[in-house]
Amino acid sequence: MFAYKKPVLKKCNLCGKRIFVRHSGEYYCQSCSHFIRRMHSLGLTEKAKKSIHKYVKKFSFICAYSGVNLELKDYTSPWYCNYNFPDKRNLNIAVLSAAVFTVMKARLTKTEFCYYVLQLYNNRIKHTKFKKRPIVHWKLLDPNGCCICGQPKISTKSHYCVTCAHAAHRMHMLRLPTTTREVIWGYIRKYGYVCYYTGMKLDITDPHSPWYLSFDHCTPRDPKKVVITSILINEMKNELSEKEFWYYIAQLANHFRKGTPVRKIKLKYWSRQYIPS
Repeated sequence: MFAYKKPVLKKCNLCGKRIFVRHSGEYYCQSCSHFIRRMHSLGLTEKAKKSIHKYVKKFSFICAYSGVNLELKDYTSPWYCNYNFPDKRNLNIAVLSAAVFTVMKARLTKTEFCYYVLQLYNNRIKHTKFKKRPIVHWKLLDPNGCCICGQPKISTKSHYCVTCAHAAHRMHMLRLPTTTREVIWGYIRKYGYVCYYTGMKLDITDPHSPWYLSFDHCTPRDPKKVVITSILINEMKNELSEKEFWYYIAQLANHFRKGTPVRKIKLKYWSRQYIPS
């Protein structure tokens, strides 16, 4: 007859949670087993896997950039656990971060991310000048792969200069409503090509620059209010509303400076899904 094997109480090898083990090959709790499978499916280096193991054992499932608790099951959540490299020059060191802050950080190093969060916060609250700093890994577009990376040819019948013709072409490509385009043109006539969020002059010639002109929906996916900003700020804001963006800039700035915990708020427009492997 089949002999019933009594489960043994052990600790999960990763998070330390107590689990009942029936088989000798069981080392992790259910959540950590799923976490380990995801990590192996991403093709991380062995050193990166070890650094993540070390990180989890030391800090548990906590975001490295904000200190918030991470979600391990709901991949539609902005707090879903994601893997991130503090410096993309070193793929052997990886940490955990919330999906929303992974998106905000994008191609920045951790140092650059902290710097620009504080710059945004100071510009917003203290009205200090936004200061640029070289970005190590910024490489955005393939010159042969984008239909709008170069200056368009201007005909004699055009009503725009080279710069404005290019901006008009991009707005046409984005299918922005006529009323929205007029609001953007009104802003440009009044302030010039400066970022709506920082007041910083935008780059209008180099599509490889992080400061290149970009169009942002103040409310995600709502074409009624579109503003001009840099690609860098647009990527950081991503699927956040303007109010949510400034809230988390302030929260992250206080966390970086004072170590205060980041307080979560419900993100109304977050729809990004990290499909688990």
